[in-house]
Amino acid sequence: MTYIEEDDIYSGSARSIEGFDIYKALTMCSNLLVKYGGHKYAAGLSIKRENINEFINKFEQIVKENITEDILTPKIKIDSDIRLNELSDYFFDMLQKFEPYGYGNPQPILESTDVTIVSQNNKYIKIKQDDSKIYNANIHGIEHLINAQNINNKCDICYTLNYNPYINKINIVIKDINFKA
Repeated sequence: MTYIEEDDIYSGSARSIEGFDIYKALTMCSNLLVKYGGHKYAAGLSIKRENINEFINKFEQIVKENITEDILTPKIKIDSDIRLNELSDYFFDMLQKFEPYGYGNPQPILESTDVTIVSQNNKYIKIKQDDSKIYNANIHGIEHLINAQNINNKCDICYTLNYNPYINKINIVIKDINFKA
């Protein structure tokens, strides 16, 4: 939450996460606010200095009662399930037609199932699916999820694709990995 102070009245704005209605939470505290408005995921409010502590306590209680572990668990929306051998230059060229990516137009997230990790080297792994060719994949940020016991085991991966001009190749950038039991 961000705020500014003017004449003993604080004004601020807030953003929420999927699954928690910030506007509804503020409505439940409306008796402590000078004014408020917004929608489910973003809101603004004004509050007198004398009501801040009571507001904080009441708002935190509302959060505790309404935000579950499931809401706090990040979720990845898969756009398409694809076989690794379908990752061609043509496919990548078609994906690029959807650019620029950003808010309201996120980069497509792909999923490939029953993938085998062949080897790991720092922030990169080599993967294959069935007896297909071996692909390099970037695991920057999730390398802690992979260890020696995972080599040659099956997993499902979700990832994005980007072009690496330094090596003139399409990069598989793994976002998450789920090992088979």
